[in-house]
Amino acid sequence: MRKALTLTAMLLMMVSMAGAATVTVDFDEDTDFTRYKSFQFLDTEDSSFSQSDPLMHRQIVALLEERLAASGMEKVDANPDLYVTYHGRSREGNKFTSAAYGYNTWEGAVVSWGGESHERSQFVYEEGTLVVDAWDAQGKNLVFRGTSTQIFKDTAEKRVKQMEKALINMSKKFKKLRAGKKH
Repeated sequence: MRKALTLTAMLLMMVSMAGAATVTVDFDEDTDFTRYKSFQFLDTEDSSFSQSDPLMHRQIVALLEERLAASGMEKVDANPDLYVTYHGRSREGNKFTSAAYGYNTWEGAVVSWGGESHERSQFVYEEGTLVVDAWDAQGKNLVFRGTSTQIFKDTAEKRVKQMEKALINMSKKFKKLRAGKKH
């Protein structure tokens, strides 16, 4: 029974870890975001997925453009108010867990009720980071950065959903900034 509970707890920890995402947003406090009306996406081949995973790249760009349009921004091909890009990286990680269970002898007891047993597990996962940058086209200074770090799901479809959720969380803050609400 104790073994089953320990394994269940370890499994729940891994499942919850797999869905956890950390989204943070930083922005220039002195910037008036209400004046931004248009954006242009700029690709950074060295830090995007455009070369390593073109399909994921197209999906991220489409999601970014969709979220910016939802915040009232217009996509233009030249002379934007904001330049927008993203940077993405992923890496494989390992999580090791260990559990001990069984019965030991109590102090002064002569008889042991069984040996102690150890269970060790390795959980291999892929962790990804998505960074969205927006900078003022005139001043050429960074005015907004959204970052999401999460354990990737196992299928491409689920990963796209994760990216979408992260971009929605980032865009909520951006939309507030565009409405003149900094906090």
